[in-house]
Amino acid sequence: MPQMFRSMPERTGWRDEEISKRHRNFWGPGCHAIDLDFIMIEHHFGKVVALIDYKHHHAARPCENFREENKNFKACASMADKSEVPFMIVYYWPPTYAVRVYPGNTIADSYFRAPYQDLCERDFVSGLHQLREIVLTERIAANLHTELPPSDVVKVPRIGTARPVPEWRQP
Repeated sequence: MPQMFRSMPERTGWRDEEISKRHRNFWGPGCHAIDLDFIMIEHHFGKVVALIDYKHHHAARPCENFREENKNFKACASMADKSEVPFMIVYYWPPTYAVRVYPGNTIADSYFRAPYQDLCERDFVSGLHQLREIVLTERIAANLHTELPPSDVVKVPRIGTARPVPEWRQP
């Protein structure tokens, strides 16, 4: 049985989407924001080492030119660039937690192949340790899976694709 490591428990036990809905529906078309569903700031003793948008493998994939076309990803990349850390979109496959990594800024390009790179959980976690300039111990590695994502990944809708701009959003 894999060894579980203790971490801080979820503090609130809920996610407040009311303010997100209110923002989208009532605060006006020029008041842009991103509802961060599962963005993680990877850090090492308070020093940010990466910004990662984790998504379940059933979620829509980014379009080919997502860096230029998707404003939400551009905003996240901008934040990562200002912090001089990689930004990536990472799709994961339970129960093996294999990942598909889409580098989201030029810093991430130096770590991962574009347009994406498939990794097993062990290699991905090893990379997270390298970002922190620490070594993945055998004790931790022993609990991690070595399977890659399935090669027959089902086509899912792409996010960030060009769509007609609604009249109310045009300048």
